Amino acid sequence: MANQTAWVIHHGEPSPSYNSTTMLAAFTAKQVQARLIDFNMLSLVEDNLILGQEVLSPPDFAVFVNQTHTVLGSSFLKERNDILDKLDSFENITFANSPLAHAAAANKITVYKKLIDAGISLPKTEFVNADAESSILQLMLDRIGQFPVVVKYPFGFESMAVRICYEIDELKAKLV
Repeated sequence: MANQTAWVIHHGEPSPSYNSTTMLAAFTAKQVQARLIDFNMLSLVEDNLILGQEVLSPPDFAVFVNQTHTVLGSSFLKERNDILDKLDSFENITFANSPLAHAAAANKITVYKKLIDAGISLPKTEFVNADAESSILQLMLDRIGQFPVVVKYPFGFESMAVRICYEIDELKAKLV
């Protein structure tokens, strides 16, 4: 695979994730010249994809390693979609996950609507403080219906800090 290049496209805040660095290492191990690309630093100028001041040439491979899209308003959304369309227009590039599929998956509201329209039920969601009293937890459980429940900590991302609980004592232990 001599002289092949790859982009590992990530969301740059607060820093590249474990998945980003692992993917870079995997490409490097295969002698593919890999580069970390912060999606938030990309722009589209006169149909050129720009990173900082550099006009980018398409790599041989590209992979999106995490949710790279934060909705900051309609102008940002249009710019993001234009960049994704440009990425999707590159010929002879192998995407591990296509830009447009990634954009669709990153938009949680769109995913939610499509799942509902397809008749796929979704788990109920409740927000609970970590120090919630038993009565609050029981109220939450009454609204959800039954175990198991999934606990996602607010600081987790990329499915990190997600736990499943099968009973009340386990839930209490996870919340402390």
